[in-house]
Amino acid sequence: MARTVTVTKGDVQSSVSASGNLSTVSTANENFVVGGTLATLDVAVGQKVTAGEVVATIDSSQQRSALQAAQTTLEVATMNLANAQTSRTTLEKSLTSSKSTLATDESGGTTAQQDQNQSTLDTAQQQLTNDQNQLTTDRRCWRTTRPA
Repeated sequence: MARTVTVTKGDVQSSVSASGNLSTVSTANENFVVGGTLATLDVAVGQKVTAGEVVATIDSSQQRSALQAAQTTLEVATMNLANAQTSRTTLEKSLTSSKSTLATDESGGTTAQQDQNQSTLDTAQQQLTNDQNQLTTDRRCWRTTRPA
């Protein structure tokens, strides 16, 4: 004879009790090269992954900002170097010119400068002689015309 039982709808509860240590078959601890905020997580917990597979990405906006700042700093440093090199070239030319002028001045100048200086000196000496002669003449004239 068969037995008949009434079926009712309900929750089935089943539990297992055990003691011991649990461990994964294999574990890989990976770290990002740089820290940051997680942007994407491309795998689910427990999902198997293969070597080289991207499992997550971080927000790279801080690194992009740092890169832009470093590039700007490099551009400014490059411009400063170019300006310094230009200034050095200009100063070297000025120094060379000043040394040449000094050497010319120490040697009495170029031949043309020496000739001009001699002509100026001759003219000044002639003017001095003329003025001295005129002074002598004026003194004689003064002596002869002054009241006694």
